[in-house]
Amino acid sequence: MMLLSLPAGASSAAIPYRTAPVVSAGSIALSMSVVVLVMVALVALVLIARRRGWLGKLGVNGIEAGRAPLELRASRRLSVHSTAHVLSYQGREFLIVESVRHTATSISPIGDADPDQEGAP
Repeated sequence: MMLLSLPAGASSAAIPYRTAPVVSAGSIALSMSVVVLVMVALVALVLIARRRGWLGKLGVNGIEAGRAPLELRASRRLSVHSTAHVLSYQGREFLIVESVRHTATSISPIGDADPDQEGAP
């Protein structure tokens, strides 16, 4: 059996540690700036598509232009358990009295109501 023996002085030094970073600071800054530019471009495209109405074709609708939204005109607390709200919908105003204690809601139109438009929306 043959043994290989090396003299003590011939052993190699330990593995040197890396002194340079794996990724340079310049490449990190470049990649972060590219990500920020892409995000700004996407936000700009969404805003342009929203302004031109292209999002409506995709089914992403907000309030339609021809349709009047339900609008809260005023709200007043009557007691600890009840609140009165005045809502406007399609040119008509409604008084809604809400009671927490009895969980009841009363809706009544305000002003002169047309006989053709009786009832709540």
